[in-house]
Amino acid sequence: MADPDLKAPKASRAAHAAGERLDSWKEIAAYLKRDVRTVQRWERSKGLPVHRLGEGKRVPIHAMLSELDAWWRRTAELLSTETPPRPRSRVWPWIATIAGTAALAGLLGWWLAGRRLPPQFRVVRLTSFQSDAHRPVFSPDGSQVAFVWQGEERGLYRLYLQMTTGGPPRPLTTESVGACVAWSPDGSRIAFTRRGSIYLVSPLGPPERKVTQGLCADWTPDGKSLVVASAETIRPSLYMVPLETGFRTRLTNPTFESRGDYYPAFSPDGRNVAFQRRFAGIGEEIYVMPMLHGVAQGSEWRLTRDAGSVGGFAWMPNGREIVFASDRGGRPGLWRIGVKPGAEPRRIAGTDDASFPAISRGAHTRLAYEVGLTDQNIWRMKISPDSGPAGPAQRIVDSTASDDAPQFSSDGSRLAFISRRSGSAEVWASNSDGSHPAQLTGLGGPIVGVPRWSPDGHRLAFNALLRDNMDIFVVNADGGGLRRFTSEPSWEARPSWSRDGRWIYFRSNRSGTEQIWKALSEGGAAVEVTQDGALDAAESPDGKLLYYSKGLPPGGIWSVPVTGGAGICVIPKAPGNLWTVARPGIYFLDLVAAQNGSVPLMLFRFDAARISQLATLQDARLAAADPDLAVTLDGRWVAWARVDRNESNLMMIDDFR
Repeated sequence: MADPDLKAPKASRAAHAAGERLDSWKEIAAYLKRDVRTVQRWERSKGLPVHRLGEGKRVPIHAMLSELDAWWRRTAELLSTETPPRPRSRVWPWIATIAGTAALAGLLGWWLAGRRLPPQFRVVRLTSFQSDAHRPVFSPDGSQVAFVWQGEERGLYRLYLQMTTGGPPRPLTTESVGACVAWSPDGSRIAFTRRGSIYLVSPLGPPERKVTQGLCADWTPDGKSLVVASAETIRPSLYMVPLETGFRTRLTNPTFESRGDYYPAFSPDGRNVAFQRRFAGIGEEIYVMPMLHGVAQGSEWRLTRDAGSVGGFAWMPNGREIVFASDRGGRPGLWRIGVKPGAEPRRIAGTDDASFPAISRGAHTRLAYEVGLTDQNIWRMKISPDSGPAGPAQRIVDSTASDDAPQFSSDGSRLAFISRRSGSAEVWASNSDGSHPAQLTGLGGPIVGVPRWSPDGHRLAFNALLRDNMDIFVVNADGGGLRRFTSEPSWEARPSWSRDGRWIYFRSNRSGTEQIWKALSEGGAAVEVTQDGALDAAESPDGKLLYYSKGLPPGGIWSVPVTGGAGICVIPKAPGNLWTVARPGIYFLDLVAAQNGSVPLMLFRFDAARISQLATLQDARLAAADPDLAVTLDGRWVAWARVDRNESNLMMIDDFR
């Protein structure tokens, strides 16, 4: 039976003229023409986009009208087949008449025995800073927590210590530190990263001691060695490093389609080391390597199959479960999974937007984690290929969710981008000034990215991860006509169009290495174009050359004839995903020359074959997860994704089980 009165919400926007925001369950229910109970149920079961400012039942909430509208368009068909909830049973007044009898006791015992009630956790706030606090880690007895913090002055990220019962944080380092911290099993030392090296410091404070090279590390259970992720090869791998000798023994050999291994963590009994393996354009997965006395036993095996972002993990004290952060359900949060092949994760209630969990191993098991607020939007600035900036930067795509990966249509009138405002990453399009945004896809998958316009502006190509495989899809500019463009078992990503619209280029690993391929836009066999590795590609304005970037060393932007052949380096030092091609030349952001958060916008001019600085993106705050730089074909507008707000604090669940 369908929901009664299932029609699109007709609440007048004039009633909300004060803004795009609804600030209570009653307002949301009124807008959707439902009761409060129904919209709360939709939030839990169908991803209704409601924002919570904290944990628990009585925290402030709000919703954005544009997000509700987009969710309704995507979900209305599903809701049309939903059966309304049954009326409340009136059995309890009848049961009350026999309260206290043996029959009632037996009935209740039978009723409760068949139900596993979820544990009730008490969440406390460890920090309440106005600046970022990251990467908590417990002391062995669980009485203290170490973390990385900017300080009240929002300066350098340093290592701090704080009691779990409260009190002011105490700095342990005077210089900046990286984003990896590990406390030794005996509590006497803390390992941390700084500029590609691993250091040790006492919980009492300096001096610090550099012990080895590495990107991140964890302790063996006996405290005599570190397992280190280190970039000694193209793809970072794990190494065992005894502190006494410093001799390195390699543990993992990442596969060619991966981007390397990071964030190792030993199980409490030392029988396994878990780590994150990163994949290009996909995210991370957790792998497990069996160990015996610090020596690898066999091959690593894959624990998770999220095909999304893994935001840290931690072992439970029993060594049989792992708690990890993931956006596998659309909204980031914490999950727990048994450490065995085929195990299914379970979401931990009340941990929305949590990441980087840490678990104590003392008398009481405690769980700490970050809770962050990130607001990423798209900005635009008018420029001139000859004189640089022609106006101030303005925010044009703005929501409380993540908006990124902008690209202008060939005539400059439209803008495509990726947004999570509907609950999952989807392709959206708007006018070039950000007005009249409309959702074009409703795939609901964990990864949808890199929308690219066809030259005539009638279609968009993009990549999406569905059923454990990344492929290229094409959709009409009005959201209709969605079709899969590639269907190989290999991974395809980052499409772009030829200038005449006949071909679609894309990155693929179908030949064993990541190269740029192309296929006719109406379908047909694919042809390999590059030979020396590639990340992203764009055709020259005259359609004769294909420019492409390399994500791995030597990097830079290269060119090759569209018919294929050997590549020629054009720009030696350019980021792999912060560049684009327009008629005047190749535009890119010079991250090496960035100062105090401001990033130079550079132009390699085709007419002069030289590079010059065109403008500066002040306080750029780049996220750079997807290709986040766009320039109109005539070179008069530039757009990029900017992290406008990024705050995080630490929370703790006491007696976690």
